[in-house]
Amino acid sequence: MSVLEGDIKKPGATGILGVAYFIHGQAGAARRANTAVPCKSSRSSGSAFGALLELVNMDDFMSLNESVDCLYEFRVNISLDSVDSYTYNDGQSFLIIVLLPILLFLGILGNTAFIFVVYRQTEMRTVTNWYLTNLAVADILFLLSAIVDKLWAYYLSPIPGDNGPHGHFGCIVLYLIADLTYFASLGFVTLVSFDRFLAVRRPQASKGRRGKRTPVKLCAGSWVLSLCVVACLIPSRDMFVKYCLMWPEEDKYQGFPSHMYVCQSRQEWVDYVSNVMQTVPFFLAFALNVFLYVNIIRGLDRSIQNLGSHGMSQDKNVTMRNQIARMLVVNGVVFFCCLFPFELIALFNVIRDIQKTNFIPAEWQGLFLEISRALSYVNSVANPLIYTLMSHRYRANFKMAFSFERCRGIVSQRGRKENDAAAANDSRSASHRCQTATRVEIL
Repeated sequence: MSVLEGDIKKPGATGILGVAYFIHGQAGAARRANTAVPCKSSRSSGSAFGALLELVNMDDFMSLNESVDCLYEFRVNISLDSVDSYTYNDGQSFLIIVLLPILLFLGILGNTAFIFVVYRQTEMRTVTNWYLTNLAVADILFLLSAIVDKLWAYYLSPIPGDNGPHGHFGCIVLYLIADLTYFASLGFVTLVSFDRFLAVRRPQASKGRRGKRTPVKLCAGSWVLSLCVVACLIPSRDMFVKYCLMWPEEDKYQGFPSHMYVCQSRQEWVDYVSNVMQTVPFFLAFALNVFLYVNIIRGLDRSIQNLGSHGMSQDKNVTMRNQIARMLVVNGVVFFCCLFPFELIALFNVIRDIQKTNFIPAEWQGLFLEISRALSYVNSVANPLIYTLMSHRYRANFKMAFSFERCRGIVSQRGRKENDAAAANDSRSASHRCQTATRVEIL
């Protein structure tokens, strides 16, 4: 099972914070020991994330006075000490009910606005913006599959990590979409960096590679390659396992569901492979982008030195370098820093599987996981701000795309400043631009 939706689930999927985290581990232990059924003792002690399950043999389990429906399933007897691990706490409820809908709204609004501006404004249809448009589409799909999944699961089940509301097919499809958009976004960010690298360090080669077909092929290749990677992760969730939950006898727990479902793999080695496939693409993309950004900044320094030798003032050189460098740093740092905590947890999971050692204390794993997921959502919301609103060109085109009055004002201003003949020419030219800028008003 991949780290995205296995031990710690994926950034966009509902997490297995308590029961399922250790159910998965105990299921692997059961596979290794050829033990048929894991069962939790009647009253576990200690922390909520420790010793939740106790393995028993099939004969003992068959002798238990349980319903036939639970004979061949995992049975978890929840103690009062560990019940908080099986239900949403106040922090999780606030995150899901308040913060996630806000992030969903802002993310869809910002990314859709960027796509609209690129579509309406001809001068915005550049190679870089084509990559960023695909990134915006990936961000929208990621937010829809991730946040809507959490809202849906929270509404239908009081248990974090319960995949029952999705069903097996929905479990696979939701994870597939979120994983696909996640890996595709890595590709699009790298394409943006590579495009800037060519423009700065290989300007002549860049002209030959920035035709209309090349960006389309590269984006299509990024989607297809991401789909191939995601397809390899499907076996990590090919089982839809049902667990029987035995709640405490207090009245407030009597209406809680008696079952929960978890998507997981059939073989433990599948989990190892999936964990590696989750971490390797990110760190490869991270290393490649660092290399590209370092070379871009070096190329900018060299260009500024050449400009300075031709009479451009040093102040302008420094300003130009700082503006472009700041844009590059913000782009790279925010994207990779938002995803790095989750990938670091995923990497620790890989090391844990190999060395059988936990780097993160069990009682902190759930908190770190929720924070890392939240950062991945913020990343999808922040992308349109970072890649577009820091650009004066985008802001101007944004106003042109959404404001009819601005376009009309440009026409009247030019008419006053120019003479009659020039004003007539400018008016016809501006009128053509207004038709493009105000299509949204006409529609």
